[in-house]
Amino acid sequence: MYPSRDSLDARCLRGAGSAGFVIALYERVSTEEQSVHGFSLDAQKERLEAYCQSQGWADFEHFTDDGYSGTSMDRPALQRLLGCVERGQVEAVVVYKLDRLGRKQKDVLFLLEDVFDRHEVAFKSATEPFDTSTPLGRAMLGILAVFGQLERDTIIERTKFGLQQRARRGLWHGASYPFGYQMNEQGILEIIPDEAALVREVFAKFIAGESRRSIANWLAKRTTNRYVDPTFILKLIERRTYVGALVMKGREFAGRHEPIIDEETFRAAQLELNRRLARRGVRGPYLLSGLLTCAVCGAPVHYVTTRQKKANGKVYTYVRVVCRNKRRGDCNSHSFAHRQIEELVIQNILCIKLTEDLWPLPADPKQAENHLRALQDELDQLTAQRDRLVDAVQTGELPVGLVRDRLEKLEQSRQAVLLQIEDGIARQGTERDDTQVEGTFHSVRSLWDDLTFAERQQIIRLLIRNIRVFPDKQVALEWNV
Repeated sequence: MYPSRDSLDARCLRGAGSAGFVIALYERVSTEEQSVHGFSLDAQKERLEAYCQSQGWADFEHFTDDGYSGTSMDRPALQRLLGCVERGQVEAVVVYKLDRLGRKQKDVLFLLEDVFDRHEVAFKSATEPFDTSTPLGRAMLGILAVFGQLERDTIIERTKFGLQQRARRGLWHGASYPFGYQMNEQGILEIIPDEAALVREVFAKFIAGESRRSIANWLAKRTTNRYVDPTFILKLIERRTYVGALVMKGREFAGRHEPIIDEETFRAAQLELNRRLARRGVRGPYLLSGLLTCAVCGAPVHYVTTRQKKANGKVYTYVRVVCRNKRRGDCNSHSFAHRQIEELVIQNILCIKLTEDLWPLPADPKQAENHLRALQDELDQLTAQRDRLVDAVQTGELPVGLVRDRLEKLEQSRQAVLLQIEDGIARQGTERDDTQVEGTFHSVRSLWDDLTFAERQQIIRLLIRNIRVFPDKQVALEWNV
C-alpha cells in the first residue's frame, strides 16, 4: 500500500536537512520528444521544483535521463533512482507526467507495484491528478499507463506511414543517405560524382571476383566519408537504391533519383553473391559444383542424387541439377541430367572465340577524361583550403591547435582523391592483350582430353565465374578473364 499524503508530508518534514533525501524528481526526454512535444528537461525541472515548493517539500534531488527512450528500462538515472529506492533513501518519486517514467504499460506497472509499492515509496505526477493511496488512484495509474503506450504506438505507426508515403512518392525515407548520394531540398537523392564512380568500381571489382575485404581495404583508402569494412561492401552490393529503386519493409518503389548502376550490373553482382554463398566452405565432388545458378530466379543450382531399385533387383543412381527454389516449389525452372549440362559447358569452353562480350573494350575515353578533370578540380580545392589554413597559422591569425584536426582531415581527403586520380590514369594506360587471352583458350582446347578430372575442375574455376542454367537447357557462362 502506498503511504498517504499526510504520512508523506510528515516524513518530508522530518527528513529535511538529513544526510539522505526524501523526494526523487525524475525527468526524462528523448530527442524526438524534445523537438516534437516540448518536454524539455529545463521545463520539467522547473515544474517539478515548483510542485515541491507548493507541497512544502524542500528536501529533493533530480534524476535526469537526457536522450533516452521510455521504451527501455536501461536508463542510467532510472537505475540510480531504483538503487536509492532499494536502500530506503526515497519516500516519494515525482514526475512531470506518467509517461516520463516509461512508455510501456508493463514497465510502468512493474515500477509502481513491484518496486515503489514494495518499498512503501509514494508516486506523484505534477500534471496528472491521481492519488496512489486510494484504489481509484491506483486504477487511474493503470489507465494512464495504457494511454501512454497507446500514444507511443500511434506515433510509431504515423511515422512508419509517413515514411512509406515518402517512398511511394519516390523520395528518400531514411536518416542516413546511401554512399554515392546526397539529398536535396525536395527530398530527392542526388548523385555525388566522385562517390558514384567509387560505387561503380566496387560493383566491378566484386563481379570480377575480388573479396569483400580486399575491396573494403581499397575503398577505405579512397574515401574518408564513411567507415568501410567488408559488411559495408556487402550492404552496398545489396542496395537496390543504386538502380533507382527505394525499398521499405520489403516493398519496392520507383525512386525519383538517378541510378548509379544499371539493372544488368546489379543482377550480375547478386549472381556473384549467391555463387559465393553457395560455395562457402564447400567445393563439391562434381565438375561444376558451386558454379551453377538459375537463370529464372538467381538461386543456386545444386546436384541432386537419387537411387531407384528396379524389378530385377539392381539399384540405379541418377544425378540431376536442380534449382534450390524449384525444390521448394518457388521456381518454374526445370531439372536436367548433370552430364547434359556439363557437356554443354565443356563445348562452350572448347569452342570459345574472343568476342566483344567476352573481352569488352575499355570505357569511353572522353568520359574517363571528364572524370579525371573533376577529380583534379576537387584536389585543387582541397589543396587551396589546406594552404590557406597553413598560411593563417604561419602569420599568427589562427593557433595551430585550433586547426590541427581540420588539417588532418583535409590531408586525408587529398590522399583519397590522389589515389582515385592514380587509378584513373592507370586505367587509361591499360591496353588489352587479345593475343595473350586467345593463347590461353587455345592451350585449354589442345590439352583438354589429356586432363584429369581434378585438373578440369580447377581450370573451369579459373576460367568461369558463374554458369546460368535456363529452362530450355541452355547455359550462359560468365568468364573470369
